[in-house]
Amino acid sequence: MKLIVPNYYENFKCIADRCRHNCCIGWEIDIDKETLDFYRQVGGKLGKRLKEHISPENTPHFILNEQERCPFLNSRNLCDIITQLGEGGLCQICDDHPRFRNYYSDRIEMGIGLCCEAAGQLILSQQEKVTFSPIRSKDPFFRIRKQVFTALQDRSKTVEQRLKKMLVLCGSDLDPNLQDWAMFYKNLERLDPAWDQKLEQIQESSPLPMEWDIPFEQLSVYFAFRHLQPEQLAKRAAFVALSVKLIAAIFSAEEKTFDGLVELARLYSSEIEYSDENIERILDRIT
Repeated sequence: MKLIVPNYYENFKCIADRCRHNCCIGWEIDIDKETLDFYRQVGGKLGKRLKEHISPENTPHFILNEQERCPFLNSRNLCDIITQLGEGGLCQICDDHPRFRNYYSDRIEMGIGLCCEAAGQLILSQQEKVTFSPIRSKDPFFRIRKQVFTALQDRSKTVEQRLKKMLVLCGSDLDPNLQDWAMFYKNLERLDPAWDQKLEQIQESSPLPMEWDIPFEQLSVYFAFRHLQPEQLAKRAAFVALSVKLIAAIFSAEEKTFDGLVELARLYSSEIEYSDENIERILDRIT
């Protein structure tokens, strides 16, 4: 099976204790069966801790402490499992994060998710057009998506114009009332109260200065690579455009900095991309 990744993929590195939004805090971490069997064989003090801090109920998972931290995240914000067993001791979710996979009949596509600030810094700082490993396909979906990438990376046009072209290619349209969409987003499942405050800033989106075109191009290509699928293609194209437009509208209302954009993308990804329920509700609302 062919593996397709964006050209920046191999440059990703976890920043561990330097991360301001640690993925070991606030997330319930499930443990796959193979790793659970391995943990049951670990002896000594670490083995005792593993037995005490893993819940076997429903899907086995680490029991977060009162601060919602993984019990193996130490005071230096480093993982005790890694320091004592190496990275090979991690469960699949911890080893994969923030990577995502999409499965097709002839390929697996893999990327890194914007919920991770290190991933956001890497993706949004790219100056060159993102490329993907070439693979021939007769599937019309991949031909359309190739045209989408070309449209989104057409630097002779504004990001707004590129998004419109993507919608046309996918037979889609989008209700442009961002304030209505912001109200809808506020009723979705959420993790961080800061996201509500961001949504409340949304007015009608104003054009972004040209110096932000490339970061928003990278944002658009990321969303298209991750979310466009043969099923519900038109709705998913509208979701891609909506995601970019909402982030742009919030960004327009704030002091424009690169770190601020990375944080907005991280918040959006955490609140929306990592909730299947939220994505389904958004897709259901798109006509």
